[in-house]
Formats: sequence, C-alpha cells, structure tokens
Amino acid sequence: MFDMLKTLQKYLLKNATIAQHCTGRVRAYHYDETADTTNTYILISPLIAPQPSTYASDTNLSTEYLYQIDVRGSNYDQVKLIQEEIRKTLWEIGFRQQDGIDQYDKDIKIYMDARRYRGNPYTIEHLRHIDKDLIE
Repeated sequence: MFDMLKTLQKYLLKNATIAQHCTGRVRAYHYDETADTTNTYILISPLIAPQPSTYASDTNLSTEYLYQIDVRGSNYDQVKLIQEEIRKTLWEIGFRQQDGIDQYDKDIKIYMDARRYRGNPYTIEHLRHIDKDLIE
C-alpha cells in the first residue's frame, strides 16, 4: 500500500538543508513533549483523509492530499530557511502551498511557520512516479 505521509518524510530528509537541521526531528501527527525541542523540528499533519480524485474506466488514478507542515524553533532565520526548503521540495513533487500562518509564542519563545500544501499525484501503481526515486 502506498503511504504518502512516509513518502513526504523521505523527500524532506533528502533535502540537504532539512536533513542538516532536522534529522530525527521530523514527525507526523504529534510531536511528543519528551522529544527534542531544543533544535528546529518539523510536524506534518494531514488535514483531510486522502480523497480519490481522478478516474478512468471506474479506476481511481490519483488521490488528493492536504497537509499542514509546521516548522518550529527558537531561531527565526532557521525556521524560515527550512520552511522555504520544504516549499521547494514539495513543489518538485507536485504539491503547492495553499496558505499558512506565521506565529511567535512568547511564553515558550518559539517561532512557528505553518503552511498548508495540496497535491494530487497519481497513486495507481503503474502510473505512480512520486516515490520511484526514493530508495530505502
């Protein structure tokens, strides 16, 4: 079964800048309170369930995804750099930024740049190409 969430995580960590600053700190759904928050980290949250979107002869060819990707950290410049690298990486695989929010939490002294990305890749096996260059 194809797993877009794991595919996104792999693509993000293929980016040298993201890997340098966030290896071991890219999570999905939830970032544990006991996890390392002293350095910049990434949280990926699916906002909708995968939606079948393109059909041919009653066969689902592609699936629509919507994710929010948060970059959080105490260094403003690093948070912005990583979020820009995420945007470029996702652009290369057909995900486009929809919107986002930029915040600073003064109580815990952390910047958060949260952006939403939508993609509609082919997910049927013989047409799918999004994960073909990812080697485990």
